[in-house]
Amino acid sequence: MPGSDGPGEEIDVDAVLAANTRDLVAMMYGLMRAPPKIEVASWPERHVEFPEGSPAPGPYRHATAPYLEEILFELSPDRPGDEVPVIKCAQSGGTVVADLWLSCLLSSMRAEAMVIHPTVNQFKAWADRKYMKMVEASAVLDPARGGCVLPRHSRTEGGSKADEIKFSNGSAIYGAGSNSAASLRQHTVRFGVKDDLDGWAMTADEEGDPDKLSDQRFKTFIKFGLAKVLAVSTPLIARASRIMKKYLASWQGRFYMACKGCGAKVDWDFEDIEHEETRPYGAHLVCPECGAVHGD
Repeated sequence: MPGSDGPGEEIDVDAVLAANTRDLVAMMYGLMRAPPKIEVASWPERHVEFPEGSPAPGPYRHATAPYLEEILFELSPDRPGDEVPVIKCAQSGGTVVADLWLSCLLSSMRAEAMVIHPTVNQFKAWADRKYMKMVEASAVLDPARGGCVLPRHSRTEGGSKADEIKFSNGSAIYGAGSNSAASLRQHTVRFGVKDDLDGWAMTADEEGDPDKLSDQRFKTFIKFGLAKVLAVSTPLIARASRIMKKYLASWQGRFYMACKGCGAKVDWDFEDIEHEETRPYGAHLVCPECGAVHGD
């Protein structure tokens, strides 16, 4: 019977070729289809919680630190540019941006990232005291609740370690220190975080500028326009500031906190802070434009 593939029976070659052609075309369309857009800026509000004891425990909300939302948006893989420099004051959420960004990307796609701190020990401290605490508080990440981060005692896919954080989909975060050339040479990765950049060593084991050495880790993906690196730091010495140089070479975007009274976008200065005479701890900001008082 035509179309049958039994012993000694005729095969309908045209039908087989037509079916194979349809399968091949469908596969090609699938390969050419753009990957789903990853909503980096909105993902944290849907999935991330911070543990008790953190500065803002509970579900993450952009309203707590509104200036972080646009940074996350610019870190989306489909946004132009391969490096996003963030210059900030101390304890204002720079590391939190890295936590949220990497969690979103690495849980949504298979990729590898490198997080570079001044030293490898500082990476391990970040992983223990900050990142893994956030993981345990967020169901989508928590391995104890079926989340995508592998526990350190797990042997599946190698499991997480002190200097490596693994995900069930094959993604990984590798730790490195600016003072360790060996840690900066180990992996070729698509995404990276240069944390506390102005606190980095001037040279990595006498092998050169760790900033330039680390750039080699992203070189392959930069060539194809796929890399994205977050550089974040509080500036220290102006002329020697790595983060200041990166910021000045960027489009120099800024976040303005609008006055609640007149709505003006104000460059708040230290001189705008006043203290109540009877309560030295009762500090508040006074708008230089309209005199409105801001207690929060």
